[in-house]
Amino acid sequence: MLTLIVIAAVVLLLIAAIGMPYGQTWYARWNG
Repeated sequence: MLTLIVIAAVVLLLIAAIGMPYGQTWYARWNG
């Protein structure tokens, strides 16, 4: 059960780390 929570947390961190730059570029394109 704990391992599942840890894996979920790692996945969310990866999505946040990868998604932030992509989100900024998308916002720049939409606003640009």
